Amino acid sequence: MPSPLLSLLQSCEVNCAAGCCGLEAFEFSAEHVVPWIEEHGPALTRHALDQCEDLAVVVCGRAREVYSDGDQLNAGWSSGPECADFLLSLQGEVVRALLVAEPATVDPGWFRWNNGTIRPLAESIRKQRAFALLPVLADALEDAGCQDGALLSHCRQLRAHGPRCWAIALLLSASEPREQASSLN
Repeated sequence: MPSPLLSLLQSCEVNCAAGCCGLEAFEFSAEHVVPWIEEHGPALTRHALDQCEDLAVVVCGRAREVYSDGDQLNAGWSSGPECADFLLSLQGEVVRALLVAEPATVDPGWFRWNNGTIRPLAESIRKQRAFALLPVLADALEDAGCQDGALLSHCRQLRAHGPRCWAIALLLSASEPREQASSLN
């Protein structure tokens, strides 16, 4: 497993010191993820999110068991899709924690630009799995004032984006009304 994703996962493996609890050993709450983000910064966090999404795409098509070999993680999954669900759960929690640790990550002004274009575009990309439109979203974000190189770069990458692309998750989580966003934590 690549670093920094491995380091992030190791920081979330908190419920077992003996290596016998399997997936139950992991805790993805903000309490465990935010300190890692604060220590490593948003750029490395986004790199870990890219790695998580890439790995989820790769393992999703595997029918056989998936194990975490040689990286000191105490994890095994009965199938690729089960492993992908695990990775995408981690990804969702990291996005939420990123918004807690770095609230300035997403500028609310982006969602007011051009009569509120950003949120409906992001929702449409997610619902229709139209990831080919991510570069259009990047252009819209840039026009709205976004200068976040990692976010723009991710949206412009010609790569396989997972069903829960972290950039879309970040934007949709950040644009939710405060009451809804706080209930997610």
